[in-house]
Amino acid sequence: MCYRILLTFLVMTFGLTSQANAWRRGDVFTPRVLAASPSSSTTTGTNNPDAGSRKTPPASPAKAPAAPPPIPEGKPVGIEVTYKLHYDYWRNNLRTTENGAVWTHALNISFRINPLNMTINFSTNYLNIFYNDVGKKIYFSSWTDSALSFSWEQTVLTLFTVDWRLSLGLEFNIPTGGTRLSRDKARAIPNSSVVTADNKGSGFNAGVSASLTTEPIPNLLTTSVSGRFVYTSPYLPNRTGDPDTDRTVDETYTFAGGISLGLVP
Repeated sequence: MCYRILLTFLVMTFGLTSQANAWRRGDVFTPRVLAASPSSSTTTGTNNPDAGSRKTPPASPAKAPAAPPPIPEGKPVGIEVTYKLHYDYWRNNLRTTENGAVWTHALNISFRINPLNMTINFSTNYLNIFYNDVGKKIYFSSWTDSALSFSWEQTVLTLFTVDWRLSLGLEFNIPTGGTRLSRDKARAIPNSSVVTADNKGSGFNAGVSASLTTEPIPNLLTTSVSGRFVYTSPYLPNRTGDPDTDRTVDETYTFAGGISLGLVP
């Protein structure tokens, strides 16, 4: 039995741009010239023999400053930071005295470079794990593996007014999770399907992907051709930490590809 609660959700978005709001609107500051009042432009009175004959020359109009050079619209760089806090509680239905809970702190950082059509994404989790059984209580904290990915997308070809977009991806699984856990700590999360994140790492992985996508019928039908290659390094699963029972997982090479056809969502 498992209970899951999403307690908080926090998103912070930052945009970096070199264009001022006034320049985006096209506003330019122009000094306003005030007309001279009669008392300042002429001199009157009986004590002044030249009254009415001398006048102050009109002020020359001020020149407006040159407009700044145009700057492209939009934000060239964007950063989004997302933090989520999950609470998972589980209980063994076959052994009611055995139960546990996991607090999962999920962090995701996305960095978007618009001029290059590139996105860099990093995500990881930090776990607070509690395990309870008859005469045994365990509490510890652990990082999970982290994921780092790079993606790029660009229109590379136009045929008969139909655009073909190329997407390239590079992704890594970074082994930041705990390794060689004790037998009790390995039992603290007996089944990874009942919690948001597992504390058992899977070693270093690297993958490369590519896809070519188009819409033969704009806004209705889409099709794509894609491929993905993944390398998994050898690693020791986080189970008991006993070298006599643990076995190292061999390195693997995996390739997958396909053609898809579907409706535009």
